[in-house]
Amino acid sequence: MAMKYNNTKFAILIPLIVAVSVVVGMFISMLFRQDAGMYGQSEGKIQDVMNLIDTYYVDDINSDSIEDIMISDFLHNLDPHSSYMTAKETSEVETELTGNFVGIGIRFYVMHDTVIITNIIPGGASEKVGLMVGDRIIDVDGRPMSGIGISNDSVRGRILGEEGKIVKIKIQRDGKFMDFDIRRAPVEVESVYYTKLNDIGYIKVTSFNSNTVEQFDDALKMLMFLKVKSLVVDLRDNSGGFMYSAQGILDNFFTEKKLLVYTEGANSRREEVYSTGRNGVCAGYPLVVLVNESSASASEITAGVIQDYDIGTVIGNVTFGKGLVQRMFNLSDGSSVRLTVSRYYLPSGRCIQRSYSDGYISYLENYYLNYGKNKQSVDSSKVFYTLNKKRKVYEGDGLMPDITIEHDTSYVSNMLVAIGRTNVISDFCVEYFDRNRSKMSGISSTKSLDAFLVSDNMFEKFLGRLQTDSISYSPTDLARSRKYLNKVLRYQIASYCLDLNVANAILLEDDPYMDKAREVLGK
Repeated sequence: MAMKYNNTKFAILIPLIVAVSVVVGMFISMLFRQDAGMYGQSEGKIQDVMNLIDTYYVDDINSDSIEDIMISDFLHNLDPHSSYMTAKETSEVETELTGNFVGIGIRFYVMHDTVIITNIIPGGASEKVGLMVGDRIIDVDGRPMSGIGISNDSVRGRILGEEGKIVKIKIQRDGKFMDFDIRRAPVEVESVYYTKLNDIGYIKVTSFNSNTVEQFDDALKMLMFLKVKSLVVDLRDNSGGFMYSAQGILDNFFTEKKLLVYTEGANSRREEVYSTGRNGVCAGYPLVVLVNESSASASEITAGVIQDYDIGTVIGNVTFGKGLVQRMFNLSDGSSVRLTVSRYYLPSGRCIQRSYSDGYISYLENYYLNYGKNKQSVDSSKVFYTLNKKRKVYEGDGLMPDITIEHDTSYVSNMLVAIGRTNVISDFCVEYFDRNRSKMSGISSTKSLDAFLVSDNMFEKFLGRLQTDSISYSPTDLARSRKYLNKVLRYQIASYCLDLNVANAILLEDDPYMDKAREVLGK
């Protein structure tokens, strides 16, 4: 899974500064050995340093935090994707990968120090007891859930928990207070969305977790029932996940047993992953795969297999370039180490891992500096060939698409940048839907939603909200960004009142990637 970083040198350099500080401190202590004598000798250097800090350091410090930093920096010096995670981070990653969490089946938004329910997950525990969109959560198990300082993390910490355990929720609805006893139950994380665009079946895969294959198969069955004639699989911004989930998705495109990927490492024997040859429900369908710079790991493998066997067209940007395999080792305190144990190789024999020979910091900087440039550093002496059409492909920094797309920045303005620094879009959309819930209760399609939003002057009300929040803009900025902003506002409001598959289709309007996919599939 690809890691995400803030695009600032200061943020990137913090771990390096800490590591250098530790080394400098150790050097200074050596100057005093004549007085202090040799310290340690028996527990190893790292524990010796920790003991020195505990015994002599000028201030009180949290030794656990120092250990976390030292372990993290050490692992990053091995390669960019070997990493250390705290117990909290480990739990969050496990939830993301398993595709389930135990909760009460709601989505919520914290605004003006109030927790507002924005979605009730169908079939979930909250739907069964009668919670409704727009309800305000007042307290959980007798503890207040409103007021200054309430955060998404604190809300999640109260409503998530042990499966089968009752959680007592007090809500406010239309000025009245109501109490509910809700039994926590597993909630499935959606990682697949789909829609039909004329004769094209579109499937968006956001991650490869343990539920992704089942969700992908369900989407395919519905699209096949709707008699689509071609497919688009969208892997943009998908940072990866379980390789077996990618295998399960790829299985839909092969009627025979085919090599999909193999892994190999200095201390890991070669292991090969094949399609089963028992599925192949999409074999022969015209196919496009969409990728971008944030498509990584299992996403790159999926797109690379499609490319290597010449069974589809890969469209987008040069991908992230994560071809290293990590194994997770859990530590006694709940934290974990993800250690790189091998490399992924595509069926053609190439590896898509970006070079990290210049170190971790350079690895991150190069990614950001080359973002959107569709550049791939390759070793021209290492030429590979696709397996059917024998096209030349290269081993390099990420996967080069068959057709590249330039980033559209025509809508970017100072106005959009200023809006992006605030929560005004999210706040406005939640408030707008909350005020108009009764009027919008009969909306069942994008067409009827758009008709309502236009008649209600939604966009003009948003501009009024910008004025209230002292966000200024010029007529030129508004002209540049209006269409994009309107699309984002429509999508967010749609996500509260329509099926998420329908809402997500709004984001495909005026999408140059999808425009190119339609062109390719229409030939």
